[in-house]
Amino acid sequence: MGAAGPAGWQDVLNLIKAERRAGPPAPVDTAGAEVLADPAASERDKRFHVLIALFLSRWVPAATPGGRAAARGRLTDPCCSQTKDPVTAQAVRNLQALPGGLTPENLALNVSEAAIDAAIAKVGFHATKAKRMKALAQMCHEKHGGDIPPDAAQLMELPGIGPKMAFIAMNVAWGKAAGVGVDTHVHRLCNRLGWVDTKNPEKTRLAVEQWLPIEEWIDFNPTLVGFAQLRCRPIGPTCDGCPVRHRCPVGRGEKPPNPPKQPKKERNAAKEVPAKAAKKRGKAAAEGKGGVKAVKAAKAGPPSFDAFRFSGGGGRPPEKKKAKQ
Repeated sequence: MGAAGPAGWQDVLNLIKAERRAGPPAPVDTAGAEVLADPAASERDKRFHVLIALFLSRWVPAATPGGRAAARGRLTDPCCSQTKDPVTAQAVRNLQALPGGLTPENLALNVSEAAIDAAIAKVGFHATKAKRMKALAQMCHEKHGGDIPPDAAQLMELPGIGPKMAFIAMNVAWGKAAGVGVDTHVHRLCNRLGWVDTKNPEKTRLAVEQWLPIEEWIDFNPTLVGFAQLRCRPIGPTCDGCPVRHRCPVGRGEKPPNPPKQPKKERNAAKEVPAKAAKKRGKAAAEGKGGVKAVKAAKAGPPSFDAFRFSGGGGRPPEKKKAKQ
């Protein structure tokens, strides 16, 4: 941190906080990861509950780099698409109700992957998440003494844990301001308000941390997420009556709520250009090594055995001499 930050950001944030205090609770207030830990659990197990709630809320890409998710351009980090808070909350309660409870040891040693899958069946990509959750619990049990790692870097070594979850886990579970938790809501709001001009949540996090005071880091995520859920929604934000409308480029009508999508024809054309260029570079490289003849020979495949036998490495076999009369 050290940059001055966008003009008037403190006033805007204070107005958002005031509306959040005066208004009704948002889904994040009643079903977010911050409130899903079992009050009767130990402090160690409460931390694990927070991490599992964050884990369940995330989008899971295909296991292989060339899978369907990769083709759709999804990111590895969970910020592209999320399970709704009430669905996540019910899944966490189902896990807490398992025999032995929601602990790293119990999931690692006693609960089957099928039982985990059944408990979180309403969550998106539940089968993949059940498998990764089992592995996550085993790592916490075997490498961290049945607790979650105490720093963001180690948290991101766990299966399925990305930057957003790691920093929110540090903020909520450990009470340490290790970084700003930026999900799709926070990313969208920061760009709508003109605080940043970024293409993904991780770049938003890095930009915001340059100017947001560290004492604001922990509350920044739930404050903006609740505001986004109730008022500044992805589609059809309620600008009428918004306390920061006069300070918001979208509220003043200076820019659309969401960046305009590129026409499909243009998107496809943009994909074809790099592919054609790569093909051309590959052909040029091959011609540079052996010339055009080498490229044609490579396409034709290896010569036949007879060709080698009769011509010493190429050409057609000689014609048979005509028999003497």
